[in-house]
Amino acid sequence: MIQRHCFVKLADAHAGSRDSIAAELRAELAEAGADATVGVPADESAARWDLAITITAASLPAWHALALTPPIIAVFDKLAARADVVKAWTFRS
Repeated sequence: MIQRHCFVKLADAHAGSRDSIAAELRAELAEAGADATVGVPADESAARWDLAITITAASLPAWHALALTPPIIAVFDKLAARADVVKAWTFRS
């Protein structure tokens, strides 16, 4: 199993809307076929980031195939327009 973890620092103009952006992302990712969770900081240790996104895929090739689909590209392009920083890492378990 593969997990793609993305941490997002929203641009100042969007930071106040992080809860609604998180809800929007959950819906968009599900519609795009991704098994995903989207979280917001629960305590001060996570306050540096506005959003935490985890997408689960069966394998690395499955993740790469999903990442190249137009719906997923559109979701992350839209997110990038609202973000100052997006960091992402892929782990296997």
